[in-house]
Amino acid sequence: MAHLDTYAAFKKLTQQGFTEEQAEIMIQTFNQANGVATKDDIKNMATKDDIKNMATKDDIKNMATKEYVAKWMINMLLIILSLLIAQTALVVTLLR
Repeated sequence: MAHLDTYAAFKKLTQQGFTEEQAEIMIQTFNQANGVATKDDIKNMATKDDIKNMATKDDIKNMATKEYVAKWMINMLLIILSLLIAQTALVVTLLR
């Protein structure tokens, strides 16, 4: 957010012909509106497309965890190993 040097603003306003009361009211009003976004703030905001492409909590909750993937890979390796053993046993049986 932009920063306002209130003393410098007050001095500049009074030098330009505003009364001290007018200058004080203008500075108070600006300070109350200090939460207003600057051009840079707006430029750095997420666009609708950015937000649309973000993962939701449900998406993240449903994502596979490293633990799940590791268990799945071990299970697949065990299945492949079992099939290789069964195939080897079948070949040995057929060759006898």
